[in-house]
Amino acid sequence: MTAVTTRPTPKSGTVRKKDQGDRRGGADKQGKQPRPGDRPGPAGDKQGPEKPPPQQPGDPGKAKPAFSLTAKEFSDAYKAKPDEARAKYKGKLIDLLGPVGHLAAPSSLSPQPILKLVGDPANRVIEVSCVMADKAPWKKVTPGQTVKVRGEDRGGALWGCRVVEVTGPAAPTFTADQLSKECAADPDAWGRKYRKKWMVVTGEVGGVKFNEAGAADVTLKTAAPKPAVVCSFTAPQKGVAMSLRAGQKVKILAAVQECSEDEINLQDCIPME
Repeated sequence: MTAVTTRPTPKSGTVRKKDQGDRRGGADKQGKQPRPGDRPGPAGDKQGPEKPPPQQPGDPGKAKPAFSLTAKEFSDAYKAKPDEARAKYKGKLIDLLGPVGHLAAPSSLSPQPILKLVGDPANRVIEVSCVMADKAPWKKVTPGQTVKVRGEDRGGALWGCRVVEVTGPAAPTFTADQLSKECAADPDAWGRKYRKKWMVVTGEVGGVKFNEAGAADVTLKTAAPKPAVVCSFTAPQKGVAMSLRAGQKVKILAAVQECSEDEINLQDCIPME
């Protein structure tokens, strides 16, 4: 049936809109009824069967990886023939297996946590970055453990990663007072044993001090004044450091930087709770 347009008389001063032929949920121009699963377009045009939402990359259990490699194999492929590696892996869902060399909490530089895998285990060279979809991967894995992560390759780094499996012992846990007492007994020996090693430190915040750049030192309470246990936060981590208050109980994952008679300095600090 043809729609009729009524033109206004000169006296009315109004114009009636043309019939737009709203067919949402009804028949189309040819009188065909929409089939189940069809969805209307902006003007009722049929768009075909509705597609299911795409699977999220790196979501174990919902998608199977196109490739399963060690971090070394992946890193070596990109170093040897980057163009070929990019053509083969980029945009694909990949499982990577390797030792965890570093973990970084969200900061002003990256809103997502970043886990880094050791690409050259013999020399402990960290070469593969994994931008995590897991909001707190340190609750599942710590540096030194071997992990399998699943994510989408973006050209030598994985994005949208999730932890699939973890093997090996987690980082050891100490109280701040334990660290202070052991280091005080023999700072040189303690430093040789733990320098550059990751550990979990528990204790109570004694104070938080920021410098002009926004970096902060968070001191944990100990029975003896020296060596003090100090957790250092960089300027991009200012938001994390600002969440800590004197008297607060904390559990912090960190790497030992230095040990002396005066101070145990911890870096790459991540509050775990």
